[in-house]
Amino acid sequence: MSIPSICRSASGAIRAPSLTVAPPLVREGILAPASNPHSAFRIPHSAFARSLTVASRWAVFTVLCLVAGPLIGGCGYASGEILYMMGVGRGQKVEAQFRLTDGPILVLVDDSTQLVDRPMTTRYLADRLAQELIKKKAAKKIIPEQTLDALRQREPDLHRRGCREVGEMVGAKQVLWIEIRDFLAGEQIESAAEAAYITVSVKVISAGELEPGKRARLWPVSPKGRILSEVLAGSDCLRLKTKDAIGRELADKLATQVARLFHDHRLDRLESYK
Repeated sequence: MSIPSICRSASGAIRAPSLTVAPPLVREGILAPASNPHSAFRIPHSAFARSLTVASRWAVFTVLCLVAGPLIGGCGYASGEILYMMGVGRGQKVEAQFRLTDGPILVLVDDSTQLVDRPMTTRYLADRLAQELIKKKAAKKIIPEQTLDALRQREPDLHRRGCREVGEMVGAKQVLWIEIRDFLAGEQIESAAEAAYITVSVKVISAGELEPGKRARLWPVSPKGRILSEVLAGSDCLRLKTKDAIGRELADKLATQVARLFHDHRLDRLESYK
């Protein structure tokens, strides 16, 4: 679901009570209408006061887009947050961004620049992500981490090989490549809002033999991958206390977010994929 694109569809006028109103989000195809649209969007005369509340939400959002939009260079992520806080989109079904193969998958967490100073954090991320993919039936078979460990022992220069080659060596059909882009999990809190964070790029790479003219990267189209982040506030870090606990919490939240790219789910949090 692309939250920033919501602003372009908020120009529809609100009609009088007792009419069936198709919100702009539905007309633009951003939100799927309910199976019975008459019951989903009909505003009965007996609920006039409640209809004003619904109407006021759309009116406020329209004003925000028209007034604040030019000031911030167009309605972007901030406006998406406003919509979400007003309840728009919650509970909607979000389809998987990509369907993984039924064959073996290697979950490879790559920290080539050594941003994570706790190696167990990256291992926990790989394990937690593998569990989430199996649990949500987004994958049927994950290459065990022990198989990759054994390969590392046999191949001391494994880190110099590409992820597609590594996947092929362990018998994977696809590699779910998680590359660490940024990481902070210190015990000293420098920011109350963003005391700890992790940012990764997500790519799906073919580990099999490539056909002529085919590229190894199956998803996404952008060579940068899909960028995802998780952030912990200062209060969370104080509760968790240690670097290891903070790292595990970040990894746990991120694993859930990454897995959602590959299975259908209901929207229960604000999602924005770059």
